[in-house]
Amino acid sequence: MLVIKKCPNPFCDAVYHNIPKEIKKCEDCGNTMIEINKKTYEKKYINWFFNYDYSTKEYYHPKKKIDQLELF
Repeated sequence: MLVIKKCPNPFCDAVYHNIPKEIKKCEDCGNTMIEINKKTYEKKYINWFFNYDYSTKEYYHPKKKIDQLELF
């Protein structure tokens, strides 16, 4: 299962997307990572620079979907 994990180290700030649940250590600093849900990510970490896609090792910045009413 693929999840979102955040490194709790205040000097690291890495957030990994599409990371397997078995991976426990941060690749940047080696600290133990914590799993976060999508709602927490969108509330706190969506604008952080250090968001990575674990499978491609590239920067990852998904856009938050905004529901908007349409006038006919």
